[in-house]
Amino acid sequence: MPSVKVNKIQKLFGKMKAVDGISFEVKDGELLTLLGPSGCGKSTTLRLIAGLERPDAGEISVGNKVLSSNEKKIFTPPEKRGMGMVFQSYAVWPHMTVGENVAYPLALRHVPKEVQKEKVRSALELVGLGGLGDRPGTLLSGGQQQRVALARALVFEPETLLLDEPLSNLDAKLRESMRIELKALQQRIGVTSVYVTHDQAEAMVLSDHILVMNQGHVEQEGPPREIYENPKTQFVMDFIGQVNYIEGKVVEVTPQGTLVKALQAPGNSSLQCTRLETTRGGQDVLLCIRPQDMTLYKEKPPERPNVWMCTVKVAAYMGDHEEYELTHGDQVLKVSGPASLKLRAGDNVFVELVPEGIKVWERKK
Repeated sequence: MPSVKVNKIQKLFGKMKAVDGISFEVKDGELLTLLGPSGCGKSTTLRLIAGLERPDAGEISVGNKVLSSNEKKIFTPPEKRGMGMVFQSYAVWPHMTVGENVAYPLALRHVPKEVQKEKVRSALELVGLGGLGDRPGTLLSGGQQQRVALARALVFEPETLLLDEPLSNLDAKLRESMRIELKALQQRIGVTSVYVTHDQAEAMVLSDHILVMNQGHVEQEGPPREIYENPKTQFVMDFIGQVNYIEGKVVEVTPQGTLVKALQAPGNSSLQCTRLETTRGGQDVLLCIRPQDMTLYKEKPPERPNVWMCTVKVAAYMGDHEEYELTHGDQVLKVSGPASLKLRAGDNVFVELVPEGIKVWERKK
């Protein structure tokens, strides 16, 4: 399968820059996810790749073939781009059977009936709907409709697969299982894919590569683990997963690390953080730490930095774990812990904030 290259594409709606000169490449057989909040430009980017929108600047190519370029005055219409697409709305036509729905792209391409029949059978087998070709489209569950839409997008063996929030209409449990199935299917057939979602967990499970978008531009690009563990901007840190914020002021910077005074903690108690070259003494900073980078103890652990005694404000039992809201003076922390701790509101508990897990950003007043 060929790669997809997007070079400095721009899309304007009036004076608003929906997509602001972004560039990226989806490598052969890779699944890249465009991730971001509503209105960030991710779906518009997908529609530009599909040819459903014309870019105002930039170039899009698949392999060595340029599909759209303002400079070269090239624009290939969507039906000639050889791309399969699955939308948020599955568009399973109720007056057709499952097989007829899947066969529709083949009929448009005037594929012989006997060839259509075999290709439809293979596509339905691929998505786990073998034997349901004669079933009316109206008798399908939401998950089955999603599979039909996927089979229809794959039946003509496209070079590229585009998916625009295809799981968002499913219930939470089905959406979770479909993530795994969709990832396994994409890896098995090796089709180069671009996936759009606002769901961080979905992006983490499915993606080989993630593009985090915000207001029409790319905040960060990289593999899921890198995006999660090493966010380059506060926006990425905040958007990917849960995070606690602690307002602080840098006390000193040493070769061993950065010492920060927590302004809302009792006595402005200090926290040790991994050393950052950009910090300086007296600087106003915002510390960010994820719940999983914090450890709870009923007894104070000996000789460990960054241990605060907190009071449990809220304890929520989640089955395999508990989620707590803790207070340390005026500082509020959200932490997850094992259900075996059995902490309740009003209990005292010791919290270790792991220095390596604390990210330090400049705080703007």
